[in-house]
Amino acid sequence: MSNLQINAFLRSTPPEQRQLWQRFISSLNETQLSLFVELCPDITIKKKDTKLLASDGLGQDLASRVVDIKLVQRKHIMIEGDDKPFPAIVYRQHTYSLFRTLQDWAEVEKITSRLRLGYLVTQTPKGWVIWVHEP
Repeated sequence: MSNLQINAFLRSTPPEQRQLWQRFISSLNETQLSLFVELCPDITIKKKDTKLLASDGLGQDLASRVVDIKLVQRKHIMIEGDDKPFPAIVYRQHTYSLFRTLQDWAEVEKITSRLRLGYLVTQTPKGWVIWVHEP
């Protein structure tokens, strides 16, 4: 189990579950292990009393959440209580709605450090866009 993705995944699991996951992973054959490695970023281990930040499986640091706009699918969603469609994107089968558009990277860092929801950041010619995860 020297694969970086597997090690990162194991570090993200609650300590009480880690040994069970290690046993499971060590029981996989090479084909199953390679499939598991592909799924690692998408698997979410929910801990009690944790923030929702990791609910989309992308990790908690800002760098892992900055995504090239070419990798997302644009769409509109309906928000409860609003009769107009709202801008949204889909990335790795998760939907994110428009939260804020900013020109200054320092502001992006400041706002995202306070977010308790999963989010993505994309860059546009006019600046940065923060998108929040829609469960």
